[in-house]
Amino acid sequence: MNKEKMPVSFPGQNKIETEAHKINKAVDDYYKRPRTNKSRSTDDVAHEIIKKEKSAPIDLSKMPKEERQWYENMQNAGIRILSDGFLEIPRWEKSGKHAGSPMRVRQKVDGINSAIRMQDNILEIYRSEEKSRISEFSKIESIQEVIEHANELLTSWRMAKPEDKQDLQMQLADVVLQLENCRNEFKVAVKDQADAVMGFRDRLGRENPGALAARTVAALNNLAKRMNEMQLIMPIMALRKELLILEKRRSAGAMHRSTAYITEVMRHAVFRDYLTKPPASRINNNEVVELNKRIGRALHLLDTIRALPYSKQAEQAKFQLINKAKRLFMSKKKLVDNLGSAKKTLEEAINILKSNIEHLG
Repeated sequence: MNKEKMPVSFPGQNKIETEAHKINKAVDDYYKRPRTNKSRSTDDVAHEIIKKEKSAPIDLSKMPKEERQWYENMQNAGIRILSDGFLEIPRWEKSGKHAGSPMRVRQKVDGINSAIRMQDNILEIYRSEEKSRISEFSKIESIQEVIEHANELLTSWRMAKPEDKQDLQMQLADVVLQLENCRNEFKVAVKDQADAVMGFRDRLGRENPGALAARTVAALNNLAKRMNEMQLIMPIMALRKELLILEKRRSAGAMHRSTAYITEVMRHAVFRDYLTKPPASRINNNEVVELNKRIGRALHLLDTIRALPYSKQAEQAKFQLINKAKRLFMSKKKLVDNLGSAKKTLEEAINILKSNIEHLG
């Protein structure tokens, strides 16, 4: 009598089968969906996927352990390097539809030098490192003085002189003008309060110094919040700037050491012009292997460069070394037979790595 065989099971089988059913259903739904003239072509979908992959943050899990900690530090400070070499740095969007409810967005920056300049610009505004600029702190303090003066005058409104009221109106008008194009939520609130106080009338057109004095208190609270915000922002900006500078130095150092390895290869006797000795007599198989290893070390260093503009330079040099030079160092015969091409390729890689790109990215 034939017994029915029991199906073999294993731990997690039900979960795998469930996932398989989900995938199959998704595929069926895709093919069953109605087609329209507006449906995108396969090429368009593929292009979008590739674009997303290029603009995705670099995957730390695929990075060598010795490099991972450094990039984790950068990400903890809000700096993300993308697969295409661009950088993403967070900021608060407080304009337009986000004026009432600020949203944290990531700004894409076209290279490490641009990212450093961005932090510099913010710090210069706050600290007034340029003599021609008035620092953000000084501006807030001067506005604070005007609002405090308004509060005092409104508190003792009946005793205030007409000329003092007129002078205060001019000062409040200047505050509104200074804050006219501001996007910061606290400064916008201060502008609105100063604008409301400036006419010395409430919403009903009445002379109501008590209500207007309350507005000045609200304005002073918003100014205090802005000062606190700036005191929190400045250390973060300073930290990001230092991390970006260190990443720039690390990238430049990796390129310099890579250039040194390639230069060492070029210094070998096989690349020198000897009229009496043929190239085959100037190198042996072991030396070819060693030269190939040095090119490999140069490539490893170039692989650690991930941010523009240095990553672009590294990619160009890697193309020369991988696609042209490396295959010529597979054997002594291949190198000797293609010595001119090998020398030219190495020289091109060195020229790429030595080119000045400080003005880029």
